[in-house]
Amino acid sequence: MSGKPRDGRSYTNADAARVLGVDPATVKRWRTRGWLVNRPDGSLDVAGTRQRVNQQRDPTLGGRADRGAGGAAPVSGDGARLLKARAMRETLSAKLLQIEIDKQEGRLVEREVAERVVLDVITEARTRMEALPARIASRLVNCPDARTIQEILRDEIETALRSISELPDIGAQDGGAA
Repeated sequence: MSGKPRDGRSYTNADAARVLGVDPATVKRWRTRGWLVNRPDGSLDVAGTRQRVNQQRDPTLGGRADRGAGGAAPVSGDGARLLKARAMRETLSAKLLQIEIDKQEGRLVEREVAERVVLDVITEARTRMEALPARIASRLVNCPDARTIQEILRDEIETALRSISELPDIGAQDGGAA
């Protein structure tokens, strides 16, 4: 836009953009929103414009700081605490929602149920391993060589481990509710 504006301003959008350190399109957008402040003589009130832009773009109200217009005033005191509390609340709400979804889809179980299942598996493994000597002692007594003894031991240990390798149904541990 060349020449002087017809609305009583004594500056163009390009002039204001240079002074404010922003793009002319930004100045046009701010003018449309009523964020430009003019002095009575029609000149641009830079400090007033920056203050108005920063007030309109208050990060505690969902706006973003305007880097080109000197940035929003730093949030401190109660405003900073409120902003931090809002962010924390949203983060925790999202986590709780994800936990509920995981529970409903069966990807999450109660800690007590998981501990009980692990304890049951370990107990079963220990019981089966402790029973090995009694089960295979008579077969080992008549073995002709060490290789045969190793094969019998390996087969028995693999059988014991295979029997405990499948995790039990966790839903059955607490009456079906995961």
